[in-house]
Amino acid sequence: MEKLLMKLLKGQEEIHHRLDGMQQDIQGMKQEMQVMQQDIQGMKQEMQVMQQDIQGMKQEMQVMQQDIQGMKQEMQVMQQDIQGMKQEMQVMQQDIQGMKQEMQVMQQDIQGMKQEMCEMRQDIRELQEDTQGMKQDIRVVQQDIQQLQQDMQHAKQDVQFIKETVQRIEVHQEETIMGMLTHIKKQVDVKESQIQVLNKRLFDVETKTARIEQ
Repeated sequence: MEKLLMKLLKGQEEIHHRLDGMQQDIQGMKQEMQVMQQDIQGMKQEMQVMQQDIQGMKQEMQVMQQDIQGMKQEMQVMQQDIQGMKQEMQVMQQDIQGMKQEMQVMQQDIQGMKQEMCEMRQDIRELQEDTQGMKQDIRVVQQDIQQLQQDMQHAKQDVQFIKETVQRIEVHQEETIMGMLTHIKKQVDVKESQIQVLNKRLFDVETKTARIEQ
C-alpha cells in the first residue's frame, strides 16, 4: 500500500513538472510572438522574407501542436493509471477489512479454546482425584481379601479339626456335635456377610472405573 502511495505521489510530481515546463514554453512562445510582431511591424519592406519566416513558424506551430496533442494523450494515460490505482487501493482496503474480521474470529476461537483447556484441566484434576480414591479403595479391598483368605484358611483348618473330632465322638454326644455345627454355621454366615460386603466394594470400584473410562 505504501508503494502504491509513493508511485501516486511520484506521478503527481511528474505531472506538476510537465505542467510547469508547458507553462514556461507557452510563456516563451508569447514572448517570441511579441518579438515577431515587433519585427513584422518594423520589417514591412521585407515581406517576402517575413512570409518565408511565417511559413517556417507555421510548420513549427504544427510541430508544437502535435507535441501538445501527444502531451494531452500522455495526460489521459496518466489519469487512467491514477484511476486504476484508486481502484486497486479500494480493493486493498476491502482486503484489509476482511483480514481484520478474520483476525477477530480467530481471536474468539483462541479464547474459546483457552476456556476449553481450562475446563479439561479441571476434569483431569477431578479424574486424578477419583483415580487416587479408587486406588485407595482397591488397596483396602485387597487387604480385606487377604484377611478373608486367611480367615477362610483358618476356617478350613477348624472344619478339618472338627471332622476329625466328630469321628472320635460317640453317638450319645449328639448335643455337643449339634452345638459345634451351629457354631460352625454362624462362622460361615459371618464369612458370607463379609464376602457380600467385599463384592459390593468391588462392584463400586468397577462402576467408578467404567465411568472414568467413558
